[in-house]
Amino acid sequence: INDINLSAIGEKEYGAGKGYQNFAFIRMDTGLASGIILKNRLYQGENKAAGEIGFARVPVVKNGKVEYVQAESIMTVPMLCEDIGKRLADHPNDLFYSVTCGDVQNVTVENIVKVLGTNSYVNECVREFSVRFGYLLANMVATLDVMLVVIGGDIVKFDNYFFKPVRNVLAETLPF
Repeated sequence: INDINLSAIGEKEYGAGKGYQNFAFIRMDTGLASGIILKNRLYQGENKAAGEIGFARVPVVKNGKVEYVQAESIMTVPMLCEDIGKRLADHPNDLFYSVTCGDVQNVTVENIVKVLGTNSYVNECVREFSVRFGYLLANMVATLDVMLVVIGGDIVKFDNYFFKPVRNVLAETLPF
C-alpha cells in the first residue's frame, strides 16, 4: 500500500471522508495521485494502481497543435511554478516580478500566494491550471460517481484561487 492510499484511509477514518462510503483523496504537490474509497473500502484495482490519475492523458496545445500528455507532466505544483516562472520575464512591471526580484529561483508557492488576488498575471496562470485540473477531476468524479473529493498537498495553499475555478468546471460539466 502506498502513501496516497494510506492518506485516503486516514481521511476515511479520521478526516473529511469520515461518514462517506465513496470518495477520493487527491494529493497535488510534487506529484498527482489519488486514493479511492468505494463502499467503505480502499479500491486498488487489478494492478494495485487504481487512482493513478497522473497517468491520465490530457490535451495541451503546443505550437498550434493539440498533443496529449500525461496529466502529471503538467498538473503538479512544481509545474505550475515553472509555468509562472517562464512568463516572469514578460512581466517586468508586475507585482510578482518585484516579489521575486525577477529571479525564477524565487518562484515559490509562498511567493505566488503573496500576489494572488492582486493585479498580477499569476492569477491567470493559477486559474488556467485550476480549470485544466477541473476537467480531469470532472472525468474522475463522473466515472467513479463518488460523493466527495478531498484535495491535499501544497495546492491547497492557493485556497479559493484554485478551488473556485475547479468548482465552476464541476458545476458546468457534471449533471449531478
